[in-house]
Amino acid sequence: MTTTQIMQEALALSGLAEIPGDCGIVVEGENITRILAGIDMETAEIVLGRRLGYDLVLSHHPVTGPMQAHFHLASSYLGELLEKAGAPANAAQKVHENMRERQARNNHPVNYGRSADTARVLGMPYMGIHNIADAIGGKKLQAHLDSALEGRPEATLKDVCGILMEVPEYQKAATHPEIIVGREDDLCGKVFVIFGGGPFAGSTYYRHGVGTMICMHLPEEYRVQYEKEGMGSVIVCDHMASDSIGMNVILHRLEELGAQVTRVAGIFNDR
Repeated sequence: MTTTQIMQEALALSGLAEIPGDCGIVVEGENITRILAGIDMETAEIVLGRRLGYDLVLSHHPVTGPMQAHFHLASSYLGELLEKAGAPANAAQKVHENMRERQARNNHPVNYGRSADTARVLGMPYMGIHNIADAIGGKKLQAHLDSALEGRPEATLKDVCGILMEVPEYQKAATHPEIIVGREDDLCGKVFVIFGGGPFAGSTYYRHGVGTMICMHLPEEYRVQYEKEGMGSVIVCDHMASDSIGMNVILHRLEELGAQVTRVAGIFNDR
């Protein structure tokens, strides 16, 4: 396999129309059979991959290179999530544009060449798959929740946490799903998974019918805002375990194609 073929396999699994800005190939590779994969693969992991004879270092988070520099360009996925949740296209577009501008400004001080240059100097094939994997993981978790909650209008936030704990990655994580806005006995309403796009448009989700957001992390300022507004609930799930869901789908596919994959740096195997 080549790095390009791996990216295309991942993209096909995601159902996305094109490669998001936060995914990319820093150093091309071919004849790839041994892959060192993790959530955050930076300079140390790149050196480790070279020393141990791997053919590719595969990162989930866009920690370097063009996918870090262009992270804000992937924010269009937030608009797509909002539309899936029921928001009109114009509202989704406005939120997406605001998020893109904010992320672009946050990127100004980033040294996006650091680990990428290490990979280039070592000749170590290196690539990152962020929103592609999050799209896969979000869809898989949403399907699991939808199936388990079907015909259960009385389901509570405690019930949702129990359903989430059926997921192997969450069973292996150091932390469990936590209700950070709402109470255990609150009805969950419509449960919506927000991976990749970020849970920063919660008020918009709530206004368009979402009762409970499932996300990986939430800044305190937003938690306080959503709690004060009292429009809906938030359950935060272990970040590394959540990232692992989509990454495992991709890695299992690569294993089916003959690759030997070693999971490090935060990936919990679901098998």
